[in-house]
Amino acid sequence: MRRSVKWMADLAVNRKRRSSALSAPHQVQCGDGSALFCPVVPVTMQEGASMNDNSRRPRIARVWRGRSPRDRADEYETYNYEFGIKPLIETAIGVQTLREDRGDETEFITISYWESVEAMSRFTGGDAMRIHHLDRDPEFLVELPQSVQILNIRTSHGHTGGGRA
Repeated sequence: MRRSVKWMADLAVNRKRRSSALSAPHQVQCGDGSALFCPVVPVTMQEGASMNDNSRRPRIARVWRGRSPRDRADEYETYNYEFGIKPLIETAIGVQTLREDRGDETEFITISYWESVEAMSRFTGGDAMRIHHLDRDPEFLVELPQSVQILNIRTSHGHTGGGRA
C-alpha cells in the first residue's frame, strides 16, 4: 500500500515534535517497497531476556477489593500505596489501583498482573487466594475482604494502563 504525500508530511511534522529522548529515526521497508520512518526508542531488558521472551507476559489478573469510609479514603489510599502497592510493584508484572468515591464510602480495587498462578503463589506465601491484610487495614476498612478474584487474561486491546496521579 502506497502512503500518501500528506501522510508522509504529517509523519515528518510529528517526528519533529517527538521527545529528545528518542534517537534518530530509522527507515523500515514495507512489503510493497514503500518506507516508513520510525523513532528508535531505547528499550531496557533484563539480562538474558529476549524480545521474544513471553515468560513475563501477564496471563493472570488478581483482583482485590476493599471499602473505606469516604472521610478516611485519602489517608487509606496513601497508606495502601506505601505498604501494600509498593511491595506488589516489586514482584508482579504490573499493578493497577482503582478508586470509586460514592456516598459515604470509597471502594478501592487493586489489580495485579502475573505470568502464572505459581508466580502469584510465591508472592502470597503458597496460596494464591490468600489475603494479605495490612497492619492498619482494620482501622481503615469498613470490613476486611475475605477473598480475591483470580482471572485468566484472554485478550487485551488498546491502551489499558494509567499513570500515577
